[in-house]
Amino acid sequence: MGKSKQISAEYKMIVALAALCGGMSLTELVSRYGVPGRLVKKWAQEARESLLRVFKDKPAPYQARHGERRRLRPATKAVLSPEERNFFDHCQHD
Repeated sequence: MGKSKQISAEYKMIVALAALCGGMSLTELVSRYGVPGRLVKKWAQEARESLLRVFKDKPAPYQARHGERRRLRPATKAVLSPEERNFFDHCQHD
């Protein structure tokens, strides 16, 4: 048996966030990121659970003032990697 390929945490994060975004089907995610659908689903579930733990029971004054979804400001977008910019471009549909 061959050695399994190591995938970085950053790549898993990008794939999971793209899956959570909802802008692409599972088939599109598999094709785009080159990982099996079972891993896409697993990483998305792990990311969702982790995010819930991070934000659980914390006040959300920013959300109350500004709404839950906002576009990234251009200055913020400029510091993102090409992969992250591509991810956010897919997520920002009105």
